[in-house]
Amino acid sequence: MASQQQWKLRLVVLEVISLLTLIASLFLLRGSAAENGAPTLLWLLLPAGASLTMFLSFLGLMYLRWVASAGSGNRKRVHTILFGLMTITLLSIWALAMVQTWQSMNTQDDPVAGETKQPVSSPPRVHESLRHELLT
Repeated sequence: MASQQQWKLRLVVLEVISLLTLIASLFLLRGSAAENGAPTLLWLLLPAGASLTMFLSFLGLMYLRWVASAGSGNRKRVHTILFGLMTITLLSIWALAMVQTWQSMNTQDDPVAGETKQPVSSPPRVHESLRHELLT
């Protein structure tokens, strides 16, 4: 079984690789979105997976620093509870951010309604018959 030092090294390497993958995939997304419009599902899975891997390796390092090195008894129990709460909170925030990102990508162009989402700064569309009534 690997020692804590070996696990720390593995998790730091995984975290750095995940961070680099996340940054690179965001640059690739930016470039492909400029050329092709909306990115495909596969392009969105790459930064989502990289960010999840980064969060999990971060949580693994925090576990080794807080819970595994806490010793035994009541102190370890308190550290385990706090770590569990922090893990649930961070992963919930990550999941919420992913859901909001996917929803915002799906609402940019609504094929069912047949129209695109308008920017906030543009005036609302007025039907031609209403426009004629308003002008007379």
